This record gives sequence, structure tokens and C-alpha cells, in this order.
Amino acid sequence: MESYSNLIEGAGLKISENIRCHVQKLTDLAAALEAEPVGVDIKFQWRSQLNNPYPESVGALSVAISPPAGMTQNDVDSIIFVSPEFFGERGSEPFRVDSYYYHRVANSMNLVDSSRVSRHVLSFVTIEGRWHAGVYRYNDSLTLSDLAKAVEAAVVKQITSTIRCFQLGLLPNKRLLDADQIAKRRESFGNIDLPDEASFSSV
Repeated sequence: MESYSNLIEGAGLKISENIRCHVQKLTDLAAALEAEPVGVDIKFQWRSQLNNPYPESVGALSVAISPPAGMTQNDVDSIIFVSPEFFGERGSEPFRVDSYYYHRVANSMNLVDSSRVSRHVLSFVTIEGRWHAGVYRYNDSLTLSDLAKAVEAAVVKQITSTIRCFQLGLLPNKRLLDADQIAKRRESFGNIDLPDEASFSSV
């Protein structure tokens, strides 16, 4: 930070002005990136509630990400995303999405966990551009249709924003897997049979 201050002040510039200029450049770059959309395809699989021993477990979520121009599938799989959380006005959690175990990133260097729900790991990575999570509903008055729409909107926003930050070089190192981590995950989960996409459907 000191070297940055010396550089800016040495040029006769003000740090506040330089920051505004930098933010404006990033804003312009982000606007230009919108020409290349991020593909986020979201589908759901609902469980029959007949004789369901865990009625709060209502289904599963499948997300497929198509990288924008200039990014590869390997780039997407190296990004550590953060699962969105859903809370009501009084702090209650009406529903939740929880990554399948083979998508979670729980090591101390990269972990992103909930500040409001104990032991809830939010950080996850994709496998071949896909992410899967369980869907849990804790408020029976909420319809599955409304739940799905809320989840879809939040997931699209989170994934798109994270990929844009990657493209702009704004993601910190803790939000990216390094080569060794990628190799270890492939060794551990490379033979995982991902869920059959045909069993999921759009909202």
C-alpha cells in the first residue's frame, strides 16, 4: 500500500482521484463484458413428499455454466463460488441450498462459511462446469415455484458476478484453486458419477 501511495503522490495525483478513475475504468470494462453473456442453466428435481422421512428435503438443484468468450471450462472449474443464503425479515431461514459434498471447498485457506448459520459451508467449485446442491424448505407455506424463482435469481446473480470479477482480475487468491488443489480434487472426485441431467427440469 505504501508503494502505491508513493507512486500516486509522486506523480502529483491524489489517491482519492486515482481510486475514482480506477473504479470508472473497471465499470467501463464490466459494461463491455456484458456483450459476452455468461450461460447459467438452472434446473430442479423435486422429491415426492409421500412417505418422505425428511420432509424439509424437497429436492435438488443442477446448474450448468457455459463460460463467456475468453474463458475456458478449466477457468470456471478453478473459481471458488459462494452459495447464496436466504433469510427472512426476522432472521429466519425459510429455505436453503446446500452443495453436494464433492463440490464443497472446506479447507482453511479457501473456506467461505456462513456468518449466521453454524457449520454451513458456502464455498463450492464446479466439476466440468456443473454444480449440484440439495434444496431444503423450512417454511411449508412457501410454494416450490416461488422457492425455485428466488433460488434461480440469486444463483444467476452470484455466478455471473463472480465470473465477471474473475475476468476483471478482482478475485482474491483465496477464491481461486491453484494447480495442486485442482489436481488433488480431480484425483479425489474425478470418478464421481454426476446426477443425470434428464431427471432435472427448468422452473
